[in-house]
Amino acid sequence: MFTVKDTACELGVTEARVRAMLSSGILEGEKVGRMWFVYERSVQRRKALNPHAGRPRNSETHPRANVSNADVRAARNLYRECEDLLAGCYDARFLDAAASDREERFYVHVANFFLQEKQRELIEHGVF
Repeated sequence: MFTVKDTACELGVTEARVRAMLSSGILEGEKVGRMWFVYERSVQRRKALNPHAGRPRNSETHPRANVSNADVRAARNLYRECEDLLAGCYDARFLDAAASDREERFYVHVANFFLQEKQRELIEHGVF
């Protein structure tokens, strides 16, 4: 794992750019406390792409830049399915069945999201 500073040096970008790339999912890493750590394989993948400096000239370089109504509906359906499956009855069988570490982390993050939302609702209603 690399620190943000090490990643910035490795990729030839600023530390702020590394944090932005982590937030947008371009790079993969984990936040521990207030510090980000970037997976080495993610840095190597980014270097292999040999990205050009500056902003893309148009949406052709980012085919997902134009989101269609069908994409929005698909995302909404995905959210509802995740909520139905992982919001109330999160089970370790999801983790055992995961095909990769990344899939396992996805299950954990989605389940944690719904747990945090439930906690927020309980706090708003004065239960805590």
